[in-house]
This record gives sequence, structure tokens and C-alpha cells, in this order.
Amino acid sequence: MEKLNFIFSAAFLLATGLGSNLSAQTLTVNHTTAGSLEAETTAALDGSDAATITQLTITGETLDNTDATYLKSTFGAQLEVLDISGVSFTNKSITDKLCQKMTALKTVTLPADLAKIGKYAFDGCSSLETVNWTLVGNIDDYAFQNCAILKISALPENLTRVGQYGFSKCAEITITKLPAQLTGFGTRAFEFCSKLAITEVPDGVTEIKERVFDRTGITNFTFPNSVATIGDLAFYAEGNPTRTFTCRNEVAPELGDRSFGAATGISNTTARILKKHADAYTAWGEAGLTIAYLSHHIAVSIEGEGTANVEGSALATETNVVEDGTEIEVYEGETLTLTVDPAATIKLNGEKLTPDSDGENSYTIAVGEDDMALEITFSTSTGIEALDANEVSCSVYNKTLYITGEPAAPAEIFNCVGSHVLSTHEQTVDLSRFAKGIYIVKIGQRTFKVINK
Repeated sequence: MEKLNFIFSAAFLLATGLGSNLSAQTLTVNHTTAGSLEAETTAALDGSDAATITQLTITGETLDNTDATYLKSTFGAQLEVLDISGVSFTNKSITDKLCQKMTALKTVTLPADLAKIGKYAFDGCSSLETVNWTLVGNIDDYAFQNCAILKISALPENLTRVGQYGFSKCAEITITKLPAQLTGFGTRAFEFCSKLAITEVPDGVTEIKERVFDRTGITNFTFPNSVATIGDLAFYAEGNPTRTFTCRNEVAPELGDRSFGAATGISNTTARILKKHADAYTAWGEAGLTIAYLSHHIAVSIEGEGTANVEGSALATETNVVEDGTEIEVYEGETLTLTVDPAATIKLNGEKLTPDSDGENSYTIAVGEDDMALEITFSTSTGIEALDANEVSCSVYNKTLYITGEPAAPAEIFNCVGSHVLSTHEQTVDLSRFAKGIYIVKIGQRTFKVINK
């Protein structure tokens, strides 16, 4: 969690013994009674002009509405730094409208145990740049609305709620991830936050309300299964930007009016869904989104002589013939049947597959959410060749050597001319630093030949 601390000291004042707590443009006020900030500040000023104060520290008891009104009317036009970290707010909640429209305010330091920022607390603080979050769990309605240059990249880890218009028109916030505890946000919570770049919302969120992400910087977004509705103009965008929305829900979230923008102006917006749920997303297509099925690739490596074929609902390509070095495009959530002749050893992502019950030459593969690597080793030529019956084995995928089983000795790796290149007890080895070619791996009495492509 990013914490910004701007604590201003009254050490100079103490050193000089000035009872007014005033030094140049800095003032410290000990606030002992709610509603008495005006009298306490007047005493602290000791005849000096409040209009000269640009840095103010307040300690002591909670600030009520009367105190808030005085704070704004007296310091709203010139105060740049406000430290209220020493104030004991009632219910650990910043008073509603405490600093509303204090247009010169740049930095605020909050109490470490603060739980809530009240309604309109910093609304219209157009110069506010930094604020420390601490343990805040609730940012209430309109709390930071119109803070045009507020620069934050992360929200409090404890945050569970952002109220309506909470960050509306905060054009400089660059948040990329929302806190895991967040369960919801009010309408227009992040509208016009043009640099907002989140890619998902937590699983506890069930609704994307009206205009929540209207005209933000979101271009790639995944909905959790918990989201059931997407409100009016929730992801509205201007200028027809290229955007991708991923949704794996079996039942498509219900759309409001122009949830993603007007149908005639979102030709570059794609919805990636599971093929098996296509019928549920008819309304999304009618709303103007381009519907595409979620797909991945299976990288194939074959050693030895034999044939391999694939078929099934997962197959996205026209051909079903599998060759060494090819990639098969497959649909997520579907299944694929691999048939080999003669019998072969089949590994998927380094794990050996068990043949289907109806024959030793047939294998069913379920397509998940990631790309995969398929290794087919025919008995006539083993690209990964073991010399005894020990269960330890080696495989290579995506420039990484995987050692499976429980090796009793370190792996000794030699290049094709017999030079020793590495000795390791690790079960994964990054081969990208080695030249392409054939390598020999010795583990105890076992020897393997692997290919670094």
C-alpha cells in the first residue's frame, strides 16, 4: 500500500517559545472542544492575519460541522497543506464537507486509524495532489469529486466501498487494481477518470452501476462470475477506441442502455466469451459488440515416427492433422480428442496423460484458460530417452527444462559436444541462456536427451 506522509512540525515554535504557535506561514492549533475551532485558532494566531497561513496542523478532538464551516471560510482560498493526523474524529470518520472547495489545498495528512472519508469531504479541491490512505474502508459519496489533479495509483487495501461520484472527474488517478475487499461502488464512481486502467473488479462485486466507468481509460477488462448486471453507460467511451471485454459467465450479465456505448459507435469493442455460452450473449451482439470465442494455442512437439490427429468441439482450425512444431488453436471450455498411431507417450504441460478407457491410442484433452504444450513421443524414436525404469523424467517447454519425479542426485547438463554446462538440484531450468540444440541431462544413473528449440 502506498503511504504518503507529509507531517509538519512545530519544533521551531517550541524552540522560540512562541505561545501563538505561529511561524511564518505555519500554524498549529490544539483543538480541545468540538465547535470551538474558531476561538482556538484566533488565540493561536495572537493577532496575526489568518490569510497568511498556508500550512495548518490541527490536533485534538473531532471537528464538527461548525468547525468545518470555519475552516473553509477562513483558510479555503490559501491553505496548501493540512495535517489532521492528530485529530480524534468521531467514529473514525472524516466530517462531511470538511474541506469542500478548498481550492488551494495540495496535501492532506489523515489520522492513521481513519476508517471513513465523509461525503463531499474533499469535493472540489481542485489543487489536491496527495493524500495518505492508511486504513480507510469507506470512501463516501462525492468524497473526491472534481479533484482534477489528484495523483493516486492505489486505493486503501481495506477499502470495501466507493460511494457515488466518489472519484468523479479525477482525471489524473492511475489505479490499475482495485482492493480485493471491495464489494461495490456507487453510480458514476470513476466517471471521466481518463487514466484509470483497471482490468477487473473483485469477485464480491455483483453489479457495475450506471456510468461507473464512463469515459475512463479502460481498454481490457474481465468480468468475474459474480457480476449479474451492467448499468446504463457503465463503460461508455467516445471515439470508438479498441477495447476487449472478457466474460466467462454462463448467463450473460444483463445490459442497460448503451452499457458499452452506442451500438453504431463501438465497432472496435469485442466481447470474448466461451463458445458453449454463445446463445446467452445474443443481446451483447445486438448492442453492437463484436462477439469472439475465447481461444488458446497448443504448441505441439513430436519425436519419432507416427501420425497424430485431433477432433472435437474445441478445434478452431479446419485441419485436424498434427505435425511437429505446429500450433493448434482451440476454444476454451471445450474438449479435444487426440488420436495417435502407433501408441505413444503423451505429455501435456510436462504431465503424462492416461489414455481413454476405449483404447490406448486415444486421449481426451480439456481446454482451460491458458496456452498449453503437447509432447508426443512415439516408441520408435524418443526425443526424451530414458535408459532405465526410474520414474524421474525430463521435458522442455517454452525454453524451460522441467524435471519431474524425485531425483536422488543433481542434474548434470552437457551440450552436444560433451561439455559440462550446469549442475543443479532445481527441478526447473531456464534454457533461454543456452544456445539452441541438443543437450544431455544425467540424473544419477539416468540419461535424457532434450532439445532446446
